[in-house]
Amino acid sequence: MQLRIFQRKRREVHLQQTSAADEAMSKILGLQRENAVPEMETRQCKLFAEERLVHVGHEIVVLEGMLYKRNTIQLFVRFRHINLT
Repeated sequence: MQLRIFQRKRREVHLQQTSAADEAMSKILGLQRENAVPEMETRQCKLFAEERLVHVGHEIVVLEGMLYKRNTIQLFVRFRHINLT
């Protein structure tokens, strides 16, 4: 009789421990999923910012080339004007 009571109690404790472990694992997995979303958004924002910096860098190179060309033309026009007068 006492052996049966002991075995029943042991099964109950085992089930409680298993249930607690399952609940803890479920909470851990939930927290990992919650953390994954901000991390993914952060990576996407970083990638977008890096791509934007590359694009802006290319635009700066093009604009600098245009300024150089404009300044060269202005110098040529001034030099030609000086020589004509």
